[in-house]
Amino acid sequence: MGKVLVEKLLRSCSDVKNIYVLLRTKKGLNARSRLDELLNTKIFEKIREENPKALNKIVAIQGDITLNSLGISESDLNLLTSDVSIVFHSAATVKFDE
Repeated sequence: MGKVLVEKLLRSCSDVKNIYVLLRTKKGLNARSRLDELLNTKIFEKIREENPKALNKIVAIQGDITLNSLGISESDLNLLTSDVSIVFHSAATVKFDE
């Protein structure tokens, strides 16, 4: 659901300055690498063709929703608190025994 929202915002809201995406390390890939993989999926194909510079608006933030303070570094937290106007929460876990 999250990538659908990000794609829609990029296509429909050209005035959006940045979209910060919280991503955790997974399978040896850091947040930036995971974002690169995400942006290469089919859903972003139209943007890659029509306005590839729009993809530069997406900024990866290293974190993990299961950690205190979402696992966000102090510098990223300062960036987010000074620059973010709206937050969409679409993170989830499928570990039902937590």
